[in-house]
Amino acid sequence: MFKMNEPAAPVEIVFRIPGKWSHPRELIQRLPDGYRLTAEGLILPDSTEVGFGAMAPDDQFAQIFRSSCRQPATEDELATVDGYSVNVGLTGPGGSMQAARRMMQAAAAVVRAGGAGVFIDNCALAHGGSIGWR
Repeated sequence: MFKMNEPAAPVEIVFRIPGKWSHPRELIQRLPDGYRLTAEGLILPDSTEVGFGAMAPDDQFAQIFRSSCRQPATEDELATVDGYSVNVGLTGPGGSMQAARRMMQAAAAVVRAGGAGVFIDNCALAHGGSIGWR
């Protein structure tokens, strides 16, 4: 039961970005200038650290991504989603416009590095990469 005097649970933003990277090195090499991938996470140009993980492909995600798009993704983006080799996971704090912008900045960097688009776990919506992420 929620009590008025208890602090709200922290908000965490979780993105999944499918891509066809053959090796983590390929993703690292394709990241825009100023972004670094370390063992701790994805480091943004302003030194913000975003949680980073990789998930193997499964037989359900491509259809979930397709059915979650508010606007149609491009044929190239959908082809990447259909044949993705890895799902990059980004996690970070939410709860403010500044935090959300940083997460979007991190996602845009991964899309520019070859991601097909962004699936937002928090609300089960997806967007192709050409819709504001590049």
